[in-house]
Amino acid sequence: MYDGVVDAAGGKTLAAALSQVRRHGCIAASGNAAGAELVTTVYPFILHGVTLAGIDPNTASVQDRFTAWQRLHTLIPEHEIDQLSM
Repeated sequence: MYDGVVDAAGGKTLAAALSQVRRHGCIAASGNAAGAELVTTVYPFILHGVTLAGIDPNTASVQDRFTAWQRLHTLIPEHEIDQLSM
């Protein structure tokens, strides 16, 4: 369904996102508000080539954060934002 996902929740939300990422897609995970455990199989990674990339937003500079939010704002149309939440 998605080429990429930015996940700040973790837990079951991250596991669900793994099942909704297209082949060779990527998930950038930055938090664990919904839990630190990830219950899944290796299949998304070895059969579909999905990448799970951990990011550490706490050490990003203010300028890098601003740039990232601006980029997301230009890449995702506002009318689609509500469709992105699970």
